[in-house]
Amino acid sequence: MKLKQAHGHDRTDNLSGFLLEKIGLLGKRILNSSKKGTTQSLSFRNLARLAIVQEGEIQQTGSPFWGGQYTLKTPELATIKLLLTGVDDSNVVSASTPEPDNSKQIALIDELLADLSTEIADVGEEESELAEQLSRLESSIETQRESLGVAQRELDSLLTTRRKLFVHRQELEGRLVLSHS
Repeated sequence: MKLKQAHGHDRTDNLSGFLLEKIGLLGKRILNSSKKGTTQSLSFRNLARLAIVQEGEIQQTGSPFWGGQYTLKTPELATIKLLLTGVDDSNVVSASTPEPDNSKQIALIDELLADLSTEIADVGEEESELAEQLSRLESSIETQRESLGVAQRELDSLLTTRRKLFVHRQELEGRLVLSHS
């Protein structure tokens, strides 16, 4: 069998496809651009740099999975992900595709809201009754706050009077001590 040089997706008549078929990765796709959501066909060239490591690459401080070219970082990381998880990027949707139909999700949310409304109604309290109860509670809290304020002012006044009496007592005791000496 004579193999061609150029890679062709899902084809085994080239060296890349032949080798990918032998290791079970023929027809896989990897992410090419995460911003655009585009993919590319996995070729054996993507795997070769992981199988054959140069001495200089071993001594580098960077990741052995990344060759160092910024434009190839996304496909290189996608290749590693494919090898580790067995999941390729063929399900990636291109960013240029129209927005998906969200009507089913909206219908589900509407259904959940209706169920919650029913559950609230089943509790036996009406929204208006709960609003009135909240209003009465807030009014009661305000009344108690005012009573607490009045009590605090009375306490402050009594403490002021006590302080004045204490000072007056000390003055009288000081005079007594002076008059006895």
